[in-house]
Amino acid sequence: MQPTNPLLYAIPQWLIASKVYMVVIIGLDGRYSYVNDLFKKQFSFLGNDFTGMSIEGTVIQDDVLKCTIAGQKALENPGENVEVRLRKPKNQKGEYNWSQWEFSAYKNQENEIIGILAVGHDISKLENLQRKTKKIKEKTDAIIENITDGFFVLDTHWRFVKINRIAEKLFNIPIKSLIRKNIWDISPNNQNYKYHTEFRKAVENRVATNFEEYDEGRDRWYNVVAYPSDRGLTVFFKDITSEKKSQEGLKNSENKLKAILESTNNGMVLISPDFQILSFNQVANNITFATFHKNLEEGKNFKEFLFKDTEDDFLANFNKALKGEVVVLERLYQIGTQNIWYDIYYFPVYDFNTKNIIGVAINSVDINIKKQAQEALRISENKLRAISESATNSNVLISPTYKILYFNKIANDIAMSLWNVPLEEYADFRLFIPSGAEQDFEDSFHKAIKGENVIIERQRKVGEREFYFEVNYFPVYEPTQNQIIGVALNTIDVSVRKQTQKALIQSQYMLNALYNSTQDACVFLGTDLKIMYSNKMAQILSQKLFGKICQVGDNIMEYIYPHLHKEFEENFEKIKKGENLQFEQSFNESWWCFTIIPVCDTEHTLVGIAMNVADITARKTNEEKILTQNDILKDIAWQQSHALRRPLASILSLVRLIQEEKSYNEVYFDYLYTSARQLDEVIHRIVAFAEKIELELEELGIKN
Repeated sequence: MQPTNPLLYAIPQWLIASKVYMVVIIGLDGRYSYVNDLFKKQFSFLGNDFTGMSIEGTVIQDDVLKCTIAGQKALENPGENVEVRLRKPKNQKGEYNWSQWEFSAYKNQENEIIGILAVGHDISKLENLQRKTKKIKEKTDAIIENITDGFFVLDTHWRFVKINRIAEKLFNIPIKSLIRKNIWDISPNNQNYKYHTEFRKAVENRVATNFEEYDEGRDRWYNVVAYPSDRGLTVFFKDITSEKKSQEGLKNSENKLKAILESTNNGMVLISPDFQILSFNQVANNITFATFHKNLEEGKNFKEFLFKDTEDDFLANFNKALKGEVVVLERLYQIGTQNIWYDIYYFPVYDFNTKNIIGVAINSVDINIKKQAQEALRISENKLRAISESATNSNVLISPTYKILYFNKIANDIAMSLWNVPLEEYADFRLFIPSGAEQDFEDSFHKAIKGENVIIERQRKVGEREFYFEVNYFPVYEPTQNQIIGVALNTIDVSVRKQTQKALIQSQYMLNALYNSTQDACVFLGTDLKIMYSNKMAQILSQKLFGKICQVGDNIMEYIYPHLHKEFEENFEKIKKGENLQFEQSFNESWWCFTIIPVCDTEHTLVGIAMNVADITARKTNEEKILTQNDILKDIAWQQSHALRRPLASILSLVRLIQEEKSYNEVYFDYLYTSARQLDEVIHRIVAFAEKIELELEELGIKN
């Protein structure tokens, strides 16, 4: 049957009536000349009549240019089909479908080109499937690359077709070099390894295999799983070195766990759901024996070891634990001749693999000491109240509505002295605020009510005296619900502290002035050898010797010459032991005297090091001069004493000869002898004077 529309003379009827293909003719002006019924049905939401409608109305805007280019190409190449994928609107919501089209130049019966014949079909399902397939592949590749297991796939010829980074590291060959490479060329058969046999067995028997492999070269254990298929073999392997070591340690752990259970002071018993004793430690057995004079035994019914009239209590708590609840309660039991408080814990015990409850662990903890502590706490609370009453600070507890909930004696005494009115519980505290301080109180009180700790200082002059007060606003919480129930107002007289602070500041000024007035470099170090204080001379000296000013926080080793580091560290060890050190060092043609003293607190704990460095170059120069002069004097004394002794010896010899000959003038002889004795005394005085000078120099610390 021929179509009635002359435009359709060249188009088969089956194509026009197709339920699969959309057929349209587009005029040279870009408007539809004809559309078939399938096209009308597909785009019915755009209108009923498409004749004369621009093709832009039936193409997603981003694809209009692509559509136009395809049409131009078809017109330029008559007789050729131009394929193009276009997105067409699916509805008015902006959604679209994918469609595949073929454009070709369309001629009339006179063989003139009158437009474009376009035949297309919906490929949305195919497109979506391809996109999903691509995403799945990308996701699979990402998973393979990100799994912590090694992974590779071999084809039926044992060649690598897929491998991840973990496997790449194992083979130590780049992935690109591994692909299409035969695994047996890379890993020749080695009798020490299982994988050759296991891989071949998996492929031949068409069954998955799982085995553990030890790599001697890397000292690593691997768990390997291989899955055969028609396409080859897929292999996963995981480094289980830590697990293997854990298994080795598990046996030791079990013994250690038993040792721990036996070393605890708590009684522990494991009971099955039907009350059979599965396990217990020695402490539990000791408690049982002291109470019932019989030992616990595995397999026995635990109810045989219950205290009188406690079975109902036991069953109720035991059943709660069997349902997964942890039960904790306090009980007082008579053990032997003593009444002892216990915390009793009922713990559900789970099977490690199935996570099902397989029993109940009962743990008995002796809390007698805790109970005693609680009693002591009660006594302490009473004492604390007594302390509050005896404190020198004013304490007042105020409700959020300004009502007085509690006050101590000091607070009441202050109220009496200022207003001659006693404080009363539930009275409005604002009645006791000094004039002019109302806004200050309101601001601080509201901050405390919101959870903020507020500490302020206030000055007040009473007569000729100035007083300083520290006023603390603390939020007070209800213990169980953690809600603010009021504000604690604590007022402390800090006048003495303020005076001490002023005196301390003044002392600091004086100390700085004292340190900066000396010509010595003074440094105080922490126990970590970091500078905590340095005077002006120390800063000048560090700039001069090391090119930078020493700063608080610097390590003193930065200002010690490297060749002296070891000696300084040895001295530091002596300082830590409490020694005072003083020594002299010469460098850069200068002499320096180092005095290092440990600084300890009142408990004799080292808190720092005081180091003083004095330039003693001038003193050393004078000492050298004195030593030189002393050597000269000694030389003079020596020469004089020896030069005088020679003639003196001659005189004394003559005198002895004259005495022996018995022929001499007695008067002259007396003169001669007296002069010799006087000369001898002069010599002795010269020698004594030289020795005295040397002794005085030694006492001054100047050694020749």
